[in-house]
Amino acid sequence: METMRKIGVMCLVALAILQSISVAAESPAQPADEGWPQFGGPNRDSVAANSPKLANSWPKNGPALVWKSDLIPGYTQGGCSGPVVADGKVFVYATAKKPVGGGAAYDIFTPDALASAGWLPGLPEELSKRIEAARLSPEHPMPEGASFSWWEIRNEVERNKAADEYLAKSPELDKFIRDFIATLTPEEALKYGAYIRYRFCARPKLDWNANNGLTRVALVELEQSRGQKFATVLESCAPVGAAWVKGGVQTPVFSKYMIVDKFLKSAFEKSFTRVDQLTCLDAATGKKLWATEIPMDDRTLAWFGTCDDSMWFQNLGACGTPAVAAGRCYFSGFTGLYCLSAKDGAILWKASVPPTQASVLVCGGVVYFAGVAYRADTGAELWRTPLWKKCRDANTSPVLWRADGKDYVVDVNGGSSTLLCLDLQTGKEAWTCKVFSRGWVPNWFALRRDGDLLTAGGTVYRMSPTAVTPVQTTVDGKPVMNGGIIDQGYLFQETHPGEGRHLKNQGVNCWDLKTGEDKWNCDVTAKDLKGVMSEGVRQEVWLGTEGYRLTPSILADGKILMSICDLPYYFWGGDKSMDVLMLRATTEKFEPLGCFAPGMIPWAPMALADGKLFIRTVFGISCYDLAEHGIYLEGVTAKKDSLAFRFKQTGGGLVLKDGTNDPKEVMITDAKGAAKPAKATMTGDTIVVDIKDVPIPFGISYAGTGALAGKNELPAPGFSWNAVRALKYAKCFDQTIVLTSNRPLTAGWNNAANFDVSGAKVTTVSVFAESVTLTTDQTWKAGDTVTLTYPCFQVDQGDPRRETLTFTAPEVVHATAKFVKTDETTSGGWKGVYGSEGAVVQHDAASVIPKCAAVTPRNQRDCTWVDTTQEARALLKSGDAKDRIAACWFSDTAFDIDVGTTDDKEHQVAVYFMDWDALGRAVKVEVRDAVSDAVLDTQTVMDFKNGKYLVWKIKGQASFHFLSTGKENATVSGVFVDPPGQAGK
Repeated sequence: METMRKIGVMCLVALAILQSISVAAESPAQPADEGWPQFGGPNRDSVAANSPKLANSWPKNGPALVWKSDLIPGYTQGGCSGPVVADGKVFVYATAKKPVGGGAAYDIFTPDALASAGWLPGLPEELSKRIEAARLSPEHPMPEGASFSWWEIRNEVERNKAADEYLAKSPELDKFIRDFIATLTPEEALKYGAYIRYRFCARPKLDWNANNGLTRVALVELEQSRGQKFATVLESCAPVGAAWVKGGVQTPVFSKYMIVDKFLKSAFEKSFTRVDQLTCLDAATGKKLWATEIPMDDRTLAWFGTCDDSMWFQNLGACGTPAVAAGRCYFSGFTGLYCLSAKDGAILWKASVPPTQASVLVCGGVVYFAGVAYRADTGAELWRTPLWKKCRDANTSPVLWRADGKDYVVDVNGGSSTLLCLDLQTGKEAWTCKVFSRGWVPNWFALRRDGDLLTAGGTVYRMSPTAVTPVQTTVDGKPVMNGGIIDQGYLFQETHPGEGRHLKNQGVNCWDLKTGEDKWNCDVTAKDLKGVMSEGVRQEVWLGTEGYRLTPSILADGKILMSICDLPYYFWGGDKSMDVLMLRATTEKFEPLGCFAPGMIPWAPMALADGKLFIRTVFGISCYDLAEHGIYLEGVTAKKDSLAFRFKQTGGGLVLKDGTNDPKEVMITDAKGAAKPAKATMTGDTIVVDIKDVPIPFGISYAGTGALAGKNELPAPGFSWNAVRALKYAKCFDQTIVLTSNRPLTAGWNNAANFDVSGAKVTTVSVFAESVTLTTDQTWKAGDTVTLTYPCFQVDQGDPRRETLTFTAPEVVHATAKFVKTDETTSGGWKGVYGSEGAVVQHDAASVIPKCAAVTPRNQRDCTWVDTTQEARALLKSGDAKDRIAACWFSDTAFDIDVGTTDDKEHQVAVYFMDWDALGRAVKVEVRDAVSDAVLDTQTVMDFKNGKYLVWKIKGQASFHFLSTGKENATVSGVFVDPPGQAGK
């Protein structure tokens, strides 16, 4: 599949999306859909590479519902695991809550539960009102700190003892209680004294997070639900919401979905038991084929009351998504890691692991989970990483990466901020990296991979089997976001404004990973979706507010499927669920195609298989048909002298309304945009275009005027094609050739066999977006003529046509760098010491740009701490003898400043570092040859609160790479150029 790009005048009509290019027979079989067998799909990159064509829009009531399953409890009743699809079956895990005593109904509001909330049956109404008035009066003293949680102590003797100890530390409260009880008759004091004592020990303010005491009005409302039974835990939340509203809380916090209040925790947990449940459905009908339930042992159940992550583990359960391979289904629940037969659910093996929220990874006969690898067939442990920690905080689902014929797993080390890359077969560590991490969210989707690129914590990295290097920080500040989708060198990502809402770009964004350019960003409000929202979508929808609660996106057929909702409304007790948004994966603009409301719960990943979308709801799985059933372009077959456009549609067969087999309106455009009719013929469902004498680059388009249609009378859409690659020479040095492309290059271009170089052998190829680097076995000298051939079509599906590129190798002068010194005394007073040939002071408009060197920052962000100051550590402004400025270039990870001398002479370059806000920054500096990227020198600077200069002698084109090695960002405040003999102080 290839996303249609609008390339200037090359595209006459942008009315359809180009499908995959394949080579072989005139009408080759389309690659089989691989299903969605684990978290992130077949390759764990959230890409459905072999998806059929998806419809470009949805009806008013949303896409067609194929089926809904019977009850499979989700969200607070069963967790947020996502469905997976393999071999015609759907598998989904739930930490299922089962009613106590059997049956199908939940008895929530039992007398015991109401008593634990503060309700006393038979308490006279007049006395009840007196107690409430005293409890809410200003005279009711409450000590600082937590209140006495009497409802958590079931044994009466222990409860009285705890109350005595609590009141012994609160004599004023003890006296208040005794004085009130003294106003009662002896009979009332004997009968109700203990209850009054407990009641007055709870804080009077209703607090959903601590349950400092439900109000009397709320208790009366809840008591009216006594004896009712509910089909689901969700239904029982409605009375709670009503009680809280009548009790004084204006918003029914979590009343519909989340159960976190301590009374509710006690009441609800007494009404159900928990089991690990794996359910298998028929993918075509939704009919249940089998379900395996594994009861939790006493030790696991006891753990629920002590775990720190009560909100996620106690209320949601485990949320990892299963994985299916070779007829087996693997999942992790509370009772362990399991391998089940996909045929009948029989347990094949089990491994003891602590519960986490991460998803199992399966590849090459290895099952990886939370730092441990097992044999997929037997469960025998293969290896474990010694670095692993905080297993229960392992919520980030790992990424699978293939390089040099090996499989690697990339994972966050538990709740820490360490990123690990491990050989999947041996566990050998390839590299580690510090990243920004949020470990407590269920199914945290911070990682995303495409080829050798990885996004983690808002930063893009380039991976190799030996190292990882930051490429580009994608957003402003430390992000809270999903991993996004990487497509042909562009990152499409949902972002969140972060702690304190400090991100500039919230909502959905598109970044160019090569340049760091923000191509577009959109908050995604209702007005942005005007015209595409189906019935049931909430009109106040806004994605940007709480993006880290959303599910991972999916890329298929040049479209992105993502979840959105008005999350404050949802999270704080609303009755609406997540909506699904479909947008076009284009770099031009935010282009929504459809939005519908399937009732999806948060965090649970979606699955897409054979054009059908599988959604987890509170009540089960819903399946929707997203496929295009009208006529559409299925793919393009590339041959040396022709391109064959294959169409597919319900009913079968293409026809020309003029009765011929000559589609006259197919056009070819050249590089200048000139258009002429193409030589084209139609055979069956295929249009063949003659390209024998057409020079590269070229484009093909058909306007879709109605002359072409299917036999079912559905009109053929317009289509366009611009996939020809035209490579250009960029630079050549030593054994290296660097080329640029007119179109993004896919991973298939990494094969050295795609390139032939005259008189030399290509040994390695490295591709990044629109550039490709070749390493040969010959060293190129100035004046050498280099001739190479390359494929002009998409190489990962084969290509019989090749183009030739010839150039002359130039003379190359590599940069040199020699470290001179560290200067800790000059501070901000650089004048007369540095910068005699030029000084670049960040955010100083009067900076004198050096004539002998070009100073160019890259991949950085800018900051001004203080625009004017007299502090000595701030740099003097170039045009002012006294005024100073404290500013910097910075990055949370790494950035570059290119310093290229232009006169072929050696110069002294001084770089000024200042930790203005004293955060304890530490920066590693690599001076690199800008031609070869070889590291010429490495220094580390720390403790630069008062300012430090690092000084080098530089000749040629050099690049300074600044990498943060601490918890804070890397900063540089100025660059100064002098003759090589400049002594300084």
